[in-house]
Amino acid sequence: QDVLIRDVAPENVHLDFLTRSIDEIIADASNLIFVRKNSELRFLPGKYTISKTIIVPAGFTLMFSAGTTIEVSPGASLVSYSPIRVMGRLNAPVQFLPLDPERGWGALALLATNRFAKGKRSEAEYLIVRGTKGATVNGVTYRGAASIFDSDFNVCHSFFVGGENETALQIKNSDVRVTKSLFWTGSKSVVQIYGSKGKVADNAFMGST
Repeated sequence: QDVLIRDVAPENVHLDFLTRSIDEIIADASNLIFVRKNSELRFLPGKYTISKTIIVPAGFTLMFSAGTTIEVSPGASLVSYSPIRVMGRLNAPVQFLPLDPERGWGALALLATNRFAKGKRSEAEYLIVRGTKGATVNGVTYRGAASIFDSDFNVCHSFFVGGENETALQIKNSDVRVTKSLFWTGSKSVVQIYGSKGKVADNAFMGST
């Protein structure tokens, strides 16, 4: 059976949302966003719109199939406390784009998956993220096209575009492997890495000078 996770306005989200049971989450679901199979929440190929901030609680794997395009409304973000798997292909990437290019959207963020899903790394291949403006969700500020906090992450063959005042990729306290990807931003700080370890190799970085 397909089940749903609702979109949640940031001002209505409390930390207990992160540890609620799946039965409680399903009971509250109001919009068809994800298809669920056991602990997997999957976007099937197609075009979607996120109109409000979505917070994915711990206990799942959030999956994006090749050919998925997600347009995000101004001010909305996607924050996941569960690992993600982005399974794009060269001719069918997974894309996060602004619904309104002039106004942009908030942030794509992974937060504390090391705490809630020990030993499970997030992975992304052929991922495109552009048009973000940064956001603060549940008291945490994100300033990257993608922000990875306390979450182990592998990414390759991907493209991240930061805004004028933000970085393309923001990493804190994580074990990361970032390879064969392109990063561009209008600011002088293309990638920010704090308190992290791993491998960053064979990438291209372009920023304002």
